[in-house]
This record gives sequence, structure tokens and C-alpha cells, in this order.
Amino acid sequence: MVNSVRPNNSKKLSSLLETHFKWLQEVLKKSETKRIYNISLPHLALFLVYLNEQFIVIEDSDDHASNLYKDLQVFSSMIKKEPSQILYIPPLSGLETAGKRAKAFLDLKRLSSASIVLSKESYLSGYSFPDIEGKALDIAINKEIERQRLEEWLLSNGYKKVSMVIEKGEFSHRGWIFDIFPVTEEMPIRIEFFGDQVDLIREFDIETQRSISELEGLTIYSAFEGEQQNKILELSDFRNAHIFVADSCMELLEDSDESENLVSFSHLPFIGQGIDSMESPIRGLGITPEERKGMEDIVPIFKNIDKRIVIIFPSSAQAERFKEILFESDIIAPVLDKKDINSFEGNICISTGRLSSGFNLPTLLFLTDREIFGERPAYRPTKKSKVSRLLLTIEDLNPNDYVVHKEHGIGRFIGLERQKTGDYEEDLIIIEY
Repeated sequence: MVNSVRPNNSKKLSSLLETHFKWLQEVLKKSETKRIYNISLPHLALFLVYLNEQFIVIEDSDDHASNLYKDLQVFSSMIKKEPSQILYIPPLSGLETAGKRAKAFLDLKRLSSASIVLSKESYLSGYSFPDIEGKALDIAINKEIERQRLEEWLLSNGYKKVSMVIEKGEFSHRGWIFDIFPVTEEMPIRIEFFGDQVDLIREFDIETQRSISELEGLTIYSAFEGEQQNKILELSDFRNAHIFVADSCMELLEDSDESENLVSFSHLPFIGQGIDSMESPIRGLGITPEERKGMEDIVPIFKNIDKRIVIIFPSSAQAERFKEILFESDIIAPVLDKKDINSFEGNICISTGRLSSGFNLPTLLFLTDREIFGERPAYRPTKKSKVSRLLLTIEDLNPNDYVVHKEHGIGRFIGLERQKTGDYEEDLIIIEY
């Protein structure tokens, strides 16, 4: 049995990470050229977490920005930092992203020391901080709000009034009841008023119209963003923030006053001006599926790698299975909670999380399922219509089902009743309103 601790490599993982990132910070501070190259997304994420200061990252694409943000979430949990202090601002591409951007900008205003991650596409904003508060509406039980004012706010913030709510960004209003599908939520809500006081808030299912759960309150965010003309760096005071900008985005900051804290970076390994992050390729170690015949070939490779190995799988089932594979070959690799990885002193450990890729440092090797099992399939689930199961025939109705009448609104289906009028006999639908 191979013990998971090697005598010459028995430092805590946190000690190895601190050594590497202190070195990188020192050489960056001394370098005349403020540029880092050969740094992958997860490597950059871990560097930013260890920086432990406010930062802004402008990536060259939204794929890179969103993956960097997810990697930051993983490592923030591992290093025990608060993930909510890091905000991701998506590019404006529709109602839903308008709401997510409004939420991010509001959080940025309220959390003045928050760090942000965004792409070149996201750099311009249609918001300015003086009016950002008006882009969110708090709804809570017992709160008073005029129903006419609620409807006006929804219309002025990009929501569409419809007879029946189906998609995000829609609402309907029938007397004391509002159905709203907030652009940042996964389920629509039904708000019932008593006068102008909120009496009940419930999530409901679009297909059955039945309530799912009651809520104490929520925030509805705008589905509309104005003309994009404000640079995000101008929306707040970032004088003390470290600003990291992908090489291809440097023109965005040509006229910026933030050059003192500005560092450019490249994920590519090409040698150039600046500092090499000292990252090495994983391909060539014999770990990837293309470099070996079977899973059994990975065991001697792990035994011969003289560095700490951390393996991150997206599911606990994968983690446990790989632990068994290694154990069957006399390698002990415990499955740890992310918060316990930092204090681990062994040679190999496994944890769960969604990391964009592995990366190879002088004393550390991070691996994911991509490197061990191969690239994840480019699978995108088919987006089903919200009304994919709405009723097609009267036979689909059951007593007490909720239905929506074009003119009278929501009612409860009681059943069918046979009635005769003169010489004509027909089935009538009985609905209780």
C-alpha cells in the first residue's frame, strides 16, 4: 500500500500554494512590464483568491469570464473566502441578462469592496449608479404598494403584460392578483393583495397553475437596460483595486487613469514580455486518455509524479469511484470536502466541484475529469417550452384543475355538465371563479 504522505513533500497544501503565489506577486511587483503570460483560467482564479484584495478582471470572451467566475467560486470555498464578494457581470443579450446585470450592479453599489469579473462585451453599461436603485423592486408580505404603481413599474422596466404568464419578463393583472415571471427567477410568482397590502406571495407551476411554495418576499429586477454608454470602471471608485485585463482588451483602457494597478495577461503559453507563470502542460505526463491505453496505466504515473496532486470531479459518485480505482492499486487518496483540502498533507486527494480544467504547477498538479476521462461532450439540453404540457384536449382536465379563460381569467374546473336547450343537447364546462 502506497501511503498518501511522502516524507519530502509533507507540507500542507496551503503552504505550497502560498509559496507559489507569493513568488508570483513579488516578481510581478518588481517587473517593469506588468504582464503575466501562460496562466490558465483556474490558475488565474487561484492567484486572485490568494491576492486577497479587491480586483477587476476583463476577459477576452464571455465563456472565459463565466468559467473564471465558476473557478473562483470553487477556490473561494477551498480557501474559505466569501464567494458572494465576487460578482460576475454577463453581457447584455436579452431580458434575463438585463436582470442579472441589474442585480450585479446593485450588489456592486452596496458592496463597495466587491471584486468583479466580466468580458469585453460586458464592459459598457446602460446603467448609471444614481438611477440603479430604481431597477429593482422589493416585494414582501404585509408591504404596501399601490397595484397601479406595481403595474407601471413592470411596464417601464421591460415587462410585457399578457393574459397568461408563460415566459420570463411577462406579467398579468386580474383584480387583486398579479402573476409575474421575474427575469432572474426560475419560477413565476403569484402576488395576492388585500387592498394595497401584499397578502400572499407564492411560486406556481405554469402548466398546472398550482402553487409550489409560499415566499416571505423577493426582489424583482428590471428586464430593460438603457443605451450602453457608461464604462463600468466609471460606475464606482476602483482606485485601490487590482485590474487584470486580457491582452486583446487593453484598448478598452487606453484613456484610463487606472494604469498604476493595471496588469495584462494571456492564457497562451507563448513566450513574450512579462512574467511566465511557470505553468507546464498536462499533456505529456501520460495522464490524458489519448496518452494511455486504459485506466490502469494512470496508476504508475501517479506513483512517479513527485508533486502534490489534487483531483476535482463534478460529482461525488465520480470522486468515490476514482478513489476505489486508486485504492485497488494500493494508492490511498481520500475524498475531502473543499474546505479541508487546504490543510491536507498527503500526496493525492480528491474533491468535488466544477473546475474549467486542470493545471500543472512546479509543486502542484490539479486535475479534473477532463484530463482523466476526456473532454466533456458539448451537450446542450433541448430547451422545452414552458407550455410543452399545457392541455391539448378537454380529456386532459381533472376536477379542481386551474384553467385560464381568455376574458374572465383564472378559475377552477369543476367538471362537465350535460344540458338541454330546446331540441339541442350539449356538454358545458363548469368553471368556478
